[in-house]
Amino acid sequence: DFLPVETAKRNYIFDTIRQIYHLYGFRQIETPAMEMLSTLMGTK
Repeated sequence: DFLPVETAKRNYIFDTIRQIYHLYGFRQIETPAMEMLSTLMGTK
């Protein structure tokens, strides 16, 4: 858990990183935090 002060700092850092990546043509992706075990094991 992050309190408001820590959240503001994290948001500033991540926003800065996003801006720099954008300048170099990168696009954001999102990957699932949870995955089916069968997917991770390659069984399905």
